[in-house]
Amino acid sequence: MDELLYRPCVGCGYCCKKATCVLGLGSPCAYLAQHDGRYWCSLILIGAVTDEELAIGAGCCSSLNSDRQRMLREQAKSVEKSISKNT
Repeated sequence: MDELLYRPCVGCGYCCKKATCVLGLGSPCAYLAQHDGRYWCSLILIGAVTDEELAIGAGCCSSLNSDRQRMLREQAKSVEKSISKNT
């Protein structure tokens, strides 16, 4: 059986935008919030559930996730700016 390729989670919100968990409300999920440059589940931020309970941050397995690629580009630009400020 082929194994799915999981890439590290970057907080792009793709999963919650495409399919909500059992606690989610609508699509995209009403609990999806942007905070500190990434998406988070508001229920986790307030301590109502844990990321393990919802499998958040487990990693991305979607080859169609263009949001993840965009987030990685933005993170790389941010690092480059930070490095150039310090040199």
